[in-house]
Amino acid sequence: IELHIRGFAPIDGSWVGRAEVISAATRNYQKLAQQDPRIETMVEQGDNIVWLLRESGYLRDTGQRYEARGSIWWIFEGSQIQRIEEFIHATLPA
Repeated sequence: IELHIRGFAPIDGSWVGRAEVISAATRNYQKLAQQDPRIETMVEQGDNIVWLLRESGYLRDTGQRYEARGSIWWIFEGSQIQRIEEFIHATLPA
């Protein structure tokens, strides 16, 4: 499995392999607090699913609020996730 996240510096990165992806996801979720994700649209075609979403929450280390829009592209092979691509545009409102 691969996980690639771009556009939201506190959690940006690329990881390969089940253990690395699980570790990165755990670390990344620990950096955020009071997450409020909202899937606006989901498109499914073949072995691909794309979510368009909005999310808000707080950065745990600074307490600063964030707002984000983005897409998450899930690529499957059969029932197994092969790759996750996240493209996020986040703002840190005053």
